[in-house]
Amino acid sequence: FTGEASAGYAVQTPDEPTLKDVNGLIFNAELEYKPTALTTLRFDAASEVAETVETGSAGSIERSVEFSIEHRPRRNIILGASIGYENEKFSGTDETDEDWTMGLTGEYLFTPSVGLVVSYDHDRSMSDSPGDDYTTNEIRMGMRFRR
Repeated sequence: FTGEASAGYAVQTPDEPTLKDVNGLIFNAELEYKPTALTTLRFDAASEVAETVETGSAGSIERSVEFSIEHRPRRNIILGASIGYENEKFSGTDETDEDWTMGLTGEYLFTPSVGLVVSYDHDRSMSDSPGDDYTTNEIRMGMRFRR
């Protein structure tokens, strides 16, 4: 196991006196576990104060968690999967947005420093605000160069 964690309290005060402060507990954590030399499990948690264009709100606190696994069935092939959740609470309003994400990745290494990467990401966003729900599906392909 390897990891690190931090926690604090954030306060952001807007210049506009009609808007409420953005404040709350914030944290970050990363934990990595390698059950074998070929498999890595990760847990990531993060939070931050974010800007917004939401009417009546000075900003939000975003909190997210993600679990992922990466496995090398062969020396030159890396496969991965992840699932994540994000919650965004807007100050001065009752609005909360929630996102669920799933991802799959694959990488074929031509050499230790050059690889072909393919990924699929699914995102389902739900909001208390009517008409703001959406779903996205993304497929990406590209080259990765390491040094």
